Amino acid sequence: MAILYLTNFNMDMGSDDCWFMKISQEYSLSEFLQWSYNNWSARLFPEAMLYLIFLVPLIIHHLISACAWLLYSYSLVRIFEGTVSRKIF
Repeated sequence: MAILYLTNFNMDMGSDDCWFMKISQEYSLSEFLQWSYNNWSARLFPEAMLYLIFLVPLIIHHLISACAWLLYSYSLVRIFEGTVSRKIF
């Protein structure tokens, strides 16, 4: 399932996420926060978190997302069925 997820769900290279991914190559964290505060918005904490999150390679984000979906599915089956079998899951 992880391979299926990784091959079918790619990041849109025109999205804000890709912009945050590339910004770490241009600015240090303090320079980015200063630029962001002066030119864009004062939401420093969320932007600092995005800056730090996107320092991790993109494949890690895909793996975490795939694991989160599996955990979500498992949790739903556990809540509604009580026990989880391979067939139901």
